[in-house]
Amino acid sequence: MPDLNQSLISHHGLSNMNDIKKILLIDDDSGMHEIARTFLKKAGYEFVSAFNGTEGLQQILKESPDLILLDYMMPDLNGDQVYQELISNPLYASEKEKPVIMLTARESDSLTKTRLLEGGIKAYLIKPFGLWELKNVLENIFITNDIQRKNCLLLNEIAETKEQLELLFKNAPIGILATNASGYIENVNSFLCNIIELQDECQLIGMNILEKPLFDQADLRFSFRQILEQGITLSIEKLEFKNLEGNWVRAKLKGVPIRDREGAITGLTLIVADITELEKKAYELSILREIGEAMQGTLNLEVLLHLILTCITAGCALGFSRSMLFLLDSSGDVLEGQMGVGPANAEDAGRIWHKLSEENMSLKAFLEAYGKKVPRPGDHFNELVQQMKLPTNLEYCFIAQTIREKRPVKVDSYNRKNLHCTELCRRVVADEFIAVPLIVKEKVIGVIVADNMYSKHPIDKNLVELLTPFASQAAVAIERAEAYQRLELEKEKLETAYTELKTAQERLLQAERLATIGRMAASVAHEIRNPLVTIGGFARNIAKTVAGHNSEELSLSAKIIADEVSRLEKILADVLDFTKLSKLNYQEQDINRIVQNACLMVIDEINAKNIYLVKKLDFTIGSVEFDGGQIKQVLINLIQNALYSMPQGGKLELTTSKTNEEIIVQVSDTGVGIPENDLPNLFNPFFTTKPNGTGLGLPITQQIISAHKGRIDVMSQPGKGTTFKFTIPFKK
Repeated sequence: MPDLNQSLISHHGLSNMNDIKKILLIDDDSGMHEIARTFLKKAGYEFVSAFNGTEGLQQILKESPDLILLDYMMPDLNGDQVYQELISNPLYASEKEKPVIMLTARESDSLTKTRLLEGGIKAYLIKPFGLWELKNVLENIFITNDIQRKNCLLLNEIAETKEQLELLFKNAPIGILATNASGYIENVNSFLCNIIELQDECQLIGMNILEKPLFDQADLRFSFRQILEQGITLSIEKLEFKNLEGNWVRAKLKGVPIRDREGAITGLTLIVADITELEKKAYELSILREIGEAMQGTLNLEVLLHLILTCITAGCALGFSRSMLFLLDSSGDVLEGQMGVGPANAEDAGRIWHKLSEENMSLKAFLEAYGKKVPRPGDHFNELVQQMKLPTNLEYCFIAQTIREKRPVKVDSYNRKNLHCTELCRRVVADEFIAVPLIVKEKVIGVIVADNMYSKHPIDKNLVELLTPFASQAAVAIERAEAYQRLELEKEKLETAYTELKTAQERLLQAERLATIGRMAASVAHEIRNPLVTIGGFARNIAKTVAGHNSEELSLSAKIIADEVSRLEKILADVLDFTKLSKLNYQEQDINRIVQNACLMVIDEINAKNIYLVKKLDFTIGSVEFDGGQIKQVLINLIQNALYSMPQGGKLELTTSKTNEEIIVQVSDTGVGIPENDLPNLFNPFFTTKPNGTGLGLPITQQIISAHKGRIDVMSQPGKGTTFKFTIPFKK
């Protein structure tokens, strides 16, 4: 025979000791306790005893039993009294729902039984009763109690869910409307009423959406009828309508049928999402993106500032009438006006806005056409802004407040009288304006000020919210442009320094080469001078001796020797001139007179070669200190080079001019020009392209100019001509 305890545990599903039920028996019969303890323990229950009513109430509090077996007849408190105390005394509030079985040895009293059962007793057993009967009653009570408990929990959950759904329906951040099968509105939430600007949802309850247009859209009635009659789902991504206040609303609309368990359509539900603000934000973000891209592509600071201010005044962007930009100076104590963009007056504003409305440009096209420029010269408003310097240390100044608090400050007629930025308020801005800080890495670098002087439109919260992120973009772009500008300046300085260093190095190397060649030439000249003189003397004597003897061949040979010696002596003289350039003799000279004298010395050759001479002389130069003789030699050398390059005639032009630091002389010709490969060698000693040249004319010329602390440059195009330009600084 199977073990009774195991079978009962299996029957009840008490596989876990934590599921064991505790039963309290309150009875004055000790024999009853022994029998019940033995049976109930074998049945898998925990058993607790109490032998009178008072002890029973104490055990209820102490043991918190799962079920109470209560004897009706006891000496101190009977079962009815114990039960009434249990359910009425607040002391037992946590235990009063515990199931109670009343035990009695009295004859059946239907009235008492009915009263007790109606009062909450779970069962009424008459002694003696069978233990298996007790077991069945216990099982039924526990099962029933568990079902009731679960039902109660389920009902509570249903009630809570219903309440939550009602709250969700009423307070959902989306419009919801429900109708019956005939199209009459039965429920609507407050959000939908807000969308269409109704004060009370009751105004919609009972309205038939198949008869009266909803959302000011008559054609929607056909779509609603399709939902109710055919179960077709309606979806509109962008529904535009005017609410009762006359404001345009953009919304998403979804319509679905409501069906019962059998699938029959019992109504429809409309879900309406107001996307007006989302559309607006998306549009604003697209504006900021396009503006940001335009600013990213601009590194010129002046163009960037004009682009920023143009964005603020563009009707397709922020749409202010005028805008001004101020940047902090290096001390951080003064805002300096950088630029202003806006019409000069109301008439000018009307003309500009009319022109732009006709063009109807996109923002990108507008910024390309008008943004990437600089203000026109003489722009009155821009010049007015640039003249202003605003201190930042005034306590009640809105500019100082903007910088101090790092936030936009809006000024209107109400608070304007308390502000101390009198210069800006008096000279520039309208009664209402906005100041927004330019912030980079938590540091304020400037302020943008904007107003609607001519449009008179109020500066609302949305416009301020759009201007704030725009100012952040602008601040970053300005810092980048300023950094680029500083970098460009440093680059120019480095390039200038490098060029000067390279020029100095080349001059040093040239000087070293010339010094070496000079020393060598002086030594060679010294060694060959005496032999040349001797050879020349004897050659001339031979020529005289044979002259009377009529010997032609000997006479010709002697003449050739004499001519070649003369040529060598000239070369020797040039070398000595090159190596022994005398110390400069500075005197006040008229450069124009020196030019005239040099031309006179070669005028016969100029005329002989059919050269057209042009002199463009600046007679305001006046007297300048330089060595007139050597500069004349320079001019003669350059003129002779020019004449040599024009064998068939041409034009020779001499020009003088001046700057604050030097005089400039140019010698230009229309000759054959100089090959590009020969230009680097022009000033090298002994380099020449002339058959009888010494190659020392231009090196001597360069040496003379260098001795005057000046410079000489050459520009030439083969076949078109050459220009030599040299400068002489004013002697200090």
